[in-house]
Amino acid sequence: MAEHGATSLWDQFNLILGLFTGGVGGLFVLGIFTRRATGAGAVAGFVVSAVVQVILLQFTSMHLLMYAFTGLASCVIAGYAWSLLFPKIQHIQGLTIHR
Repeated sequence: MAEHGATSLWDQFNLILGLFTGGVGGLFVLGIFTRRATGAGAVAGFVVSAVVQVILLQFTSMHLLMYAFTGLASCVIAGYAWSLLFPKIQHIQGLTIHR
């Protein structure tokens, strides 16, 4: 870790946690708080979130606590957009906060 410029093991732990849990949190928010989310939209949102996280990690010097937010936001936005572009009729009731 000394060769890679890591200042703290705790910081590295938070960075890795933020990279992986942002997309998972985005899936939760997408599924619970939206009515139009589909399975394909959730997968697309998670994949887009992973790509965004890798790009941000490689090309920016963003603070490590922002990775969880960017992962969550990109997953929700991309997943919802995908679900609007490719809708699927669902007859499942009672899975969101709206019912």
